[in-house]
Amino acid sequence: MDGRKLMLLENSYLKYEILKKCIKQRSGTNTVYLERHSHGEFHNLYQDLRTQPLLFKEYCRMYLATGIQFRQLAFSFRISKSAISTIVPQVCKAIWTQLVRKHMPEPSEDSFKNIAQCFWDRWQFPNCIGCIDGKHIRIKKPKQSGSMYYNYKSFFSIGLLAVTDANYKFVMINVGSYGKDNDAGVFEECPFRRAIEQGRLKIPKEQVLPGSNIISPYVLLGDAAFPLKKYLLRPFPEKSTVKGDAKDNYNYHLSRARMVVECSFGSITSKFRILHKSIETNVTNAVHIVKAICLLHNIIRDLESINENELMSFRKGKGKRQEKTLNCILSNILCQECNNNKEICCTYL
Repeated sequence: MDGRKLMLLENSYLKYEILKKCIKQRSGTNTVYLERHSHGEFHNLYQDLRTQPLLFKEYCRMYLATGIQFRQLAFSFRISKSAISTIVPQVCKAIWTQLVRKHMPEPSEDSFKNIAQCFWDRWQFPNCIGCIDGKHIRIKKPKQSGSMYYNYKSFFSIGLLAVTDANYKFVMINVGSYGKDNDAGVFEECPFRRAIEQGRLKIPKEQVLPGSNIISPYVLLGDAAFPLKKYLLRPFPEKSTVKGDAKDNYNYHLSRARMVVECSFGSITSKFRILHKSIETNVTNAVHIVKAICLLHNIIRDLESINENELMSFRKGKGKRQEKTLNCILSNILCQECNNNKEICCTYL
């Protein structure tokens, strides 16, 4: 035995590295991944499920919307975890880019008028162009983020601020704000707030309220966490209302109409189970996923008929969101014009 062979026999670490390199060169792609066409769940089930549309729909939803870990998806579809973690955000981004103009276009003046008419027909609230609210989307703690994404509910999240119409569809969304920010803070920084106040959003001019000669602007409806503005109405504080009076009646109609945004959030959480747990990607990819979910929700609403029995019912005195008005909001000095709009709706309703 020559000196080189003797050295290899005595140096166990060097021998291990050489053997590992040889094995890697021989193996190439993992055999598990090479078998995806014969043993992967997609290739085995796709053709069979296409012959049974209901099962196909359920299985697709199960795989695309369960929120199972990338490691499990990789094993099921015989694709590496790194490939899965790249594919999912790319597909979500493509869904948004290709379909947003059709299923969540920038609202026009006519579309705002149609939304207002639907709110009046279905929820008996006049001149309403949408309901606004925020939702926390669970994420894994981003690296070197401190407490920026840690919210008051004691988990890490990004914010979803959305405006919905009377048919539970998203009209405008803003995704990706810090979890620590409240709804008012997120609204202050969101692009569509600036678009409204700068006149870039095509909101119709003031309109006469149905069945009267009272002129009132078109408005969004929000809860007590939002600031009172000319274009944004919020409920009266509970302390200033008496059961059965005009303010209580106004709060009831506003809460009743505003339930559509709560139902929309409930719908995406029910359909897309990934929202029940932390999204295991970075913040940028999580934003792509959430935007795709909101757009897919709109597509479902466009393609499927509405089953009224499955929608959340609302009864006066039940189901109201327990609104805790922040001290800073209570202490705000609201402009007279905003209060006048609120009083007009209160008197009208």
